Amino acid sequence: MWNHHGNYGARTTNHLEGWHHALNKAVGKSHVDIFQFIKEIQKQHAKRQKQMIILDDGKKPPKIKPVYKRNNDKIINLTEEYVNRSITLAEFMSRIRHCFKK
Repeated sequence: MWNHHGNYGARTTNHLEGWHHALNKAVGKSHVDIFQFIKEIQKQHAKRQKQMIILDDGKKPPKIKPVYKRNNDKIINLTEEYVNRSITLAEFMSRIRHCFKK
């Protein structure tokens, strides 16, 4: 586990695992030579730059599922309440555990 205080982005590495899977699939073999690897990284970089340009032009990023949005908002609000000393640590722990139930 690592500290996510002040981090309102991803709390998992799922997005990185997805990218790694796509990279492996694009390369097509487990032991690739350095030049083929560099070429694929350059393709990935160009793809990400195109996506950034599209976002900079005003296109909205992919939507987050409402259930995850509500959960993220709840975590942010509880964290702010605790940091602002509106709730105690015990209250914070009691209330935030509901955000991580399966």
